[in-house]
Amino acid sequence: MQYQWDKSIILVRRNEWLRRKRLAMFRLKKSDRILDLGCGDGLNIQLLHSRGITNIIGVDISSYMLKEARIRNPHVTLELASSNNLPFKDNYFDIVFVDSVFHQLLHLFGSLAEIRRVLVRSGKLCFIEPHKSGFRKIFDIMTLSPIAFVIPALLRRRESYLAERDIMESWLKEKEEVFLSSLEQKGFHKDFCRYHLLSVIGQYRKL
Repeated sequence: MQYQWDKSIILVRRNEWLRRKRLAMFRLKKSDRILDLGCGDGLNIQLLHSRGITNIIGVDISSYMLKEARIRNPHVTLELASSNNLPFKDNYFDIVFVDSVFHQLLHLFGSLAEIRRVLVRSGKLCFIEPHKSGFRKIFDIMTLSPIAFVIPALLRRRESYLAERDIMESWLKEKEEVFLSSLEQKGFHKDFCRYHLLSVIGQYRKL
């Protein structure tokens, strides 16, 4: 089941233009030491490399995703690890980048504590997560409707959406708001938090 979901996620999250646009919001520097937490198939790492940002380590809990990431990024250090038990020393990274991972975590606050631990002082947590919006509601209805079977993009999304439907509904109903409202209580200061179509995009600094 996990393997099939991983494959469907790779097919759905392929919009490189949108990814580049969102990555640019964080104004990452070539000198930054970056952890891509939940790196998936390594597409974000590849896009950052194309901008000359190369000091990156990728972590994922899925061995299948890491296999795909190694094909795409053969010279990058990639680690199989959980977000609430990161195999890195304290104050190690300038940036922890998290793309569509927080909404899946069972131990959200434990993961935030680990992220804060591995960040340097004033290091940045940069994240992209699902956001409850009217556009998403329409998009979800279309994904579940018969029209999805004649629109390839919706059909590709359907499998991944159904696999995490309960998790997603829980996140959008309450956990997104809890997550955003708790970041400053967990030792982070907001640089910005923006909403774009289906997503919330945030940058917070370690206090």
